[in-house]
Amino acid sequence: MKISLSTKPTPANIATVLELLSSTTEVLEKAASRWTDEQLRQAPAPGKRAMTEVLAHLINCETRTAETRRDWSSNQSLLVFSYC
Repeated sequence: MKISLSTKPTPANIATVLELLSSTTEVLEKAASRWTDEQLRQAPAPGKRAMTEVLAHLINCETRTAETRRDWSSNQSLLVFSYC
């Protein structure tokens, strides 16, 4: 499934991204359930990442994004508070 997304922060685009993110776990679990543990750990070709490495990368990205969002939100709150 290929989906084109605009990076323009419109309410419709934001809703689309949130919908995709909410289904990501289910999609990944369904895909991963088709393979054995050995297949998940085996790289498909030399120099390519195994599925477990790809998933670890996605988890790391999501964690860093959430931390950045949290930090930004708390800084924005402080800025708003300081102007009140």
